[in-house]
Amino acid sequence: MQDAAEIDAFTKRLESALRLFDEKYRVYQLLFKRNRQKIPHSFSGKPVVDAAIRQRVAYFAARAEDFSPLSIYFVVLCPALAARRSLAGAILEFPENPGRSMAELRARFSSTASVRLNEGEITAGRSGSSSKG
Repeated sequence: MQDAAEIDAFTKRLESALRLFDEKYRVYQLLFKRNRQKIPHSFSGKPVVDAAIRQRVAYFAARAEDFSPLSIYFVVLCPALAARRSLAGAILEFPENPGRSMAELRARFSSTASVRLNEGEITAGRSGSSSKG
């Protein structure tokens, strides 16, 4: 368990990271809670130790609701990139950039092409340049 100072430091780091995204981005937080997870344990073969292990496992099983693990994921989306990836967007963009439009249309029907297109957009987004061209 973190103390108040550690939690405050994590909070400030998260706030600082979120400030990097302007109004073009959407940041979603996904929270997953797993109930009644199996408690990992093993027995030693010694009756006294095994009895203590059984007792401890039963204790934690009875308090499972208090110990449910949480996983938090953040998803960052740039709707401007998603809008360009629409089928209509690819067709409308064809006159000004036929190569890009054809790549987008191929990506609609090929997972390999889609992965290459996504990698290109991520690379362009990291460098701050436009992914067109």
